[in-house]
Amino acid sequence: MEQANPGLSRRRVIIEAILVLYIYYVLATAFIILPPILFSAAGVRLTLRPGTAVTLLGVVFAEALALWMAIAYFRRRQLSMRTCGWLTPTSLRIVFFAVIAAMAYSLYTAQIPQVRANMFEFSLLKLWGVIAGLFGAFVEEVIFRGYLLTRLQKAGMSNVSQIVLSALTFGLLHLGFGWWGVLCTVTLGIGLGTLYVYGNRSLTGPLICHGVINAIIEPWLLLWLLKFYAERFGT
Repeated sequence: MEQANPGLSRRRVIIEAILVLYIYYVLATAFIILPPILFSAAGVRLTLRPGTAVTLLGVVFAEALALWMAIAYFRRRQLSMRTCGWLTPTSLRIVFFAVIAAMAYSLYTAQIPQVRANMFEFSLLKLWGVIAGLFGAFVEEVIFRGYLLTRLQKAGMSNVSQIVLSALTFGLLHLGFGWWGVLCTVTLGIGLGTLYVYGNRSLTGPLICHGVINAIIEPWLLLWLLKFYAERFGT
């Protein structure tokens, strides 16, 4: 187990967590909003499914930029993906729990009509949703589990504190889903953080769990969210 760094204060790490959340949220919001605006400016009115595909493209751009910024930061701090748990071995028990947790969360999400109705559809939109979802899961796990939990550990915070703070940061990233969505995502973040911390601080467990969830529920969760906002604001 890596020892705490006495020169790294908890206050500094909490500020870093807030900055990570802010930067990530700004990137995601900007790249989700920008593509539809550009299409609208070009005189193209997107229906729900093409709009979902375009929004996913914006999400992928945001995630790619966030990953590039993270890698640049790692190099500046003389860190690496391996120090954050990439390719670190974990146990079969953790992998088992990761799959079970993913299936349970996906079944819960299936309560949303649009997700349930389209869950077994095979189409280009579904394929695009899987690709974007897997990439998003990778980037978010590297940042919100690998990086953030490593920094919290170095600051000498307990395992429980690490998991809770990381989960809160991860949940607040999903404010667009409403407060119930934030609560669900915080709960998911606690599960993902637990898989990481008690799985030899390996990204394998949370990556499997997050990846399986996104592969099952996307792009239908995003489609439902866009439909929800379109109906609420009459667009």
